[in-house]
Amino acid sequence: MFSTLSRWSPHILSAVRIVVGLLFLEHGTAKYLGFPITPHVPEILSMSGVGGLLELVGGALLTVGLFTRPVAFVLSGEMAVAYFFAHFPRSFFPMINGGDAAVLYCFVFLYLCFAGGGRWSIDALVARSATKEEERREQYAYADHGAAHHRLRNLAGQSDAGITPDDRSRHGDQRVRPVHEPAGDQ
Repeated sequence: MFSTLSRWSPHILSAVRIVVGLLFLEHGTAKYLGFPITPHVPEILSMSGVGGLLELVGGALLTVGLFTRPVAFVLSGEMAVAYFFAHFPRSFFPMINGGDAAVLYCFVFLYLCFAGGGRWSIDALVARSATKEEERREQYAYADHGAAHHRLRNLAGQSDAGITPDDRSRHGDQRVRPVHEPAGDQ
């Protein structure tokens, strides 16, 4: 049963990242875009204003899964600062001081920093495309090496016809010894 569930973990990681990113983005849009409507808009250079900017930009980046790890690291730090500056002085207990959301965000972001964005992220798309490009380059390089090797052998007047399979396995097809030449010293 757990192996079946494990198969879905990259997808669930992406779903968690998207939902958390959208919820966090909502805090930024409330502060800077007025949606949903909130009682006050913070000054841009205040601690709440900088936090709102991080929530707006960071929430959007997390939602699409772009630069997930560094963004999550910064947002985790933002939530730790928010908790200790705004909530902790009221009370030790997060439920009483209203900081339980800040603590949850902090640790979810910390987890995303280590886990990444999951399968449904721009980061994963870029990584898959880079891997495919690398594989294609290796394939062409191997094909070019083989073609160059055969061209050099043909220029030297040698062909594959004089090479035994035993020679190929023993010398990795790098050393050429025609069948009619005796092995050993002469």
